[in-house]
Amino acid sequence: MKKTKRENMRVVVEPDMRYMCNPKEEYVKNICETIKQQITRHADEIGDIYIEWDTLVECEYCGWGWELDGEGIPVCCNKAIEEWEKEICDSTGEECRKVSTEETNY
Repeated sequence: MKKTKRENMRVVVEPDMRYMCNPKEEYVKNICETIKQQITRHADEIGDIYIEWDTLVECEYCGWGWELDGEGIPVCCNKAIEEWEKEICDSTGEECRKVSTEETNY
């Protein structure tokens, strides 16, 4: 007969960010630290309390998710490709061939 058990039970607390439009990372971190301190001060039987976050990597120029093609070239925008070309050329000290958007279809 099938038996279902629940384990690793926990309490998840999420800050109310409904009225904040793109809040700064440091501001949100401070809110989370404050909530953590308040919970610790007012609650018993806390095994562990910590702050978690999701990490998103995006292009600083266009804001799209960061993605590279098979050769390690950014695929989001021309500005990112130009920066990649400059970094590669500067690191190798060699004359570099420019990647054209026609060649890569980006």
